[in-house]
Amino acid sequence: MASASDRPGANGAAAPGDGAIDLVALGIVLLRRRWTIIAFAAIAALLAGSYRLSKTRTYTSSATFAPQAPRRGGASNLAGLAAQFGVAVPTGEASQSPAFYADLVQSRGVLRAAVRTPYTFQTDSGVVRTTLTSLYGRKQRTAAAREDAAIRRLRGEVTAGVVQKTGVVSLGVVSESPELSRQIAQLLIDEVSKFNLESRRTQASAERQFTERRLADAAADLRRAEAAEVDFALRNRISDAPTLRLEAERLARATRLRQEVYTQLAQSYEQARIDEVRDTPVITVVEPPEAPLRPNPRGVVSATGVALVLGAFAGIVWALAREFAASSRATDRERFEELEALRADALRDLVRPWRPIARALRARGGA
Repeated sequence: MASASDRPGANGAAAPGDGAIDLVALGIVLLRRRWTIIAFAAIAALLAGSYRLSKTRTYTSSATFAPQAPRRGGASNLAGLAAQFGVAVPTGEASQSPAFYADLVQSRGVLRAAVRTPYTFQTDSGVVRTTLTSLYGRKQRTAAAREDAAIRRLRGEVTAGVVQKTGVVSLGVVSESPELSRQIAQLLIDEVSKFNLESRRTQASAERQFTERRLADAAADLRRAEAAEVDFALRNRISDAPTLRLEAERLARATRLRQEVYTQLAQSYEQARIDEVRDTPVITVVEPPEAPLRPNPRGVVSATGVALVLGAFAGIVWALAREFAASSRATDRERFEELEALRADALRDLVRPWRPIARALRARGGA
């Protein structure tokens, strides 16, 4: 009759080879090496917390703005008239979407103007007046490299998105100074407004030139239609035939049509002239940027907690690996002695790399 010690699982462990996990043995290993696991977790948490605490404080200045829709009366009339003559005039609808302005804020042209502009802000060492090119790109050797480095860093510190409910553009700028963050955010909004204003002026100038040419043609067509109507009336003052009345009505309709075209073109021309010199703001600032009062959180607690868990897991893996190695060493001493000898020999070869070369040459000479 088999004794209790010979039966599987008699000591709380599964019999070898049955594929089961011995939870009792696992608990024994973890408790035996608990201080190793605690040390791993504590060191990981300490390193993560120290790293987060060593990071420089940053401040985020936020703002929201919305682009103003352009006047559509003149542009719509102009587009309709141009279509009648087979000419396509862009209406600029794509450039009015909020998503366009969210991308425009982070465009290279806007960021280049931001890094070249000098800023004045307060630091712990006093008042500083500098550009972002000098501040962010000081490690680069050439001026072009400094500017490129400043643009790339500023792009990473600027966030822009669209608020879906309202369609306004939200802007956020991060820097190491609250006043610098506010100034950068304000300058980005000014640059977007400037770009929008200049693009509308350019479009208005093109529309004005086109309308001016079409207005001259429409005036000539109207004069010819009026002259034809007057000439017909003078040549047929006495006759009252039905065919002549129909012809007179046709000429009158042609004159009225030319008059309507000329009137619409004249209105579009005047509107384009106004838009060409317009200097009113085309960006509505919903929430202006302000200097933040509190710094951004550095995430010390969250980073420490994650590192604590990961460190404990690494400690558990290390403890299990050590226990497995110790158990294998006790059950298969010869193979472990061979492994240790090979490891020592490999280390000697790394320290003295000529030894394997000499062995290879001796073996070749003996052959």
